[in-house]
Amino acid sequence: MTSIAPAREAGRLQGIVLLLPVTLAVMGVIVLVPVVPQMMAHFAYVPGHEYLLQGGVLTMPALFMALSSPAGGEVSCQHHTT
Repeated sequence: MTSIAPAREAGRLQGIVLLLPVTLAVMGVIVLVPVVPQMMAHFAYVPGHEYLLQGGVLTMPALFMALSSPAGGEVSCQHHTT
């Protein structure tokens, strides 16, 4: 016999947890972009520094948010059920 769980409605915390990673990824890029020229000058001796800095600065905040979002969702679900 299967039991059907009662329907739950997402709360405010779940909405914040879903929207915050998107906002933080964009803000991370916005904060880091102005310092890219100084970083390029500082790492000019490193081969391929243009690729590494531009790719790293522009993708790392979003990558971190994408990788940490499942943990945030799990915390949100545990907080809501307890």
